[in-house]
Amino acid sequence: MTRNFSCIYTIQHTLADVPFGVLHRVRRNFDDKLLCARELEYADTCTSHYKMLKLDVDLLQKFKHGRVARVLEVIHEESAGVYYVVQEDATDKYLLEMLQAAKTGHPPSEEMVWGYVAQLAEVLSAMHSTSYRVDEEGSVPRILVHGSLMTDIVHTDPGDLRTIKLQTLGVGREVALGWNLIDTRCSKSYVAPEIYKQAMDCSTLPDLAYPILTPECDMWALGALIYELCTGTPLVKQKTKDYPAVLETIHRPLILSGYGKALADLVNSLLDLDPTKRPSASQVLVLPSAQEALRKLPDK
Repeated sequence: MTRNFSCIYTIQHTLADVPFGVLHRVRRNFDDKLLCARELEYADTCTSHYKMLKLDVDLLQKFKHGRVARVLEVIHEESAGVYYVVQEDATDKYLLEMLQAAKTGHPPSEEMVWGYVAQLAEVLSAMHSTSYRVDEEGSVPRILVHGSLMTDIVHTDPGDLRTIKLQTLGVGREVALGWNLIDTRCSKSYVAPEIYKQAMDCSTLPDLAYPILTPECDMWALGALIYELCTGTPLVKQKTKDYPAVLETIHRPLILSGYGKALADLVNSLLDLDPTKRPSASQVLVLPSAQEALRKLPDK
């Protein structure tokens, strides 16, 4: 028997836009448990869009990691042209509250920050070691890149605020479809400068179809997230017009007042304008401070 979403779940409210659709907080009717559900409509989309959407659903089901919100079930209502991806509720806003506290001069402890660094490096390392194909045959394997790492989709566990989870696998497949990463979901600070330059080139050079996301782009975003968490301010203001030029004028090395040299050195290396000089997620993961932070966390 085909499962009907509205018979099993009741939408409480819409939380955010996510790749290919929207994210709802829902209540499961038989036990009142709160969960999240991504509503992904495809009835009026083209074939290529549907292919990418289906790929996103498949990846969500297959890519299992303790730092990514777990998929509980997928309901496909074919007649309505919609997928519902039901996930565990990982939408606690504590990280955003920490950002607000940092803005008022009360940043998180260094131990807390290193714990977040280690967990994000752990999941990014797993993603960057995963490849997928847009088509089952003939297509070149692509590395799974998040492409949209920012505070909005990083959530803490209400039971243990040291533990975090990602709500989505990012927008990497959307960008491959030709969607503009700059104008959709990312704060400018989280977009690597090479992607911004490519996006600008795409508008003037006909041979460039879309920006190419790489693991190095995710590492820039990780650096931007850590910087904002420690200082309470984004690396670059959202309304900045000439983003690459502003990045060139930022005084370096960046200073993280109240934090140790190892963390400041990491942030500076992640925010290197040259993507080839940024450390990989695997390299961040083996740093002594990251390893120590992981040892103090509960098992996934």
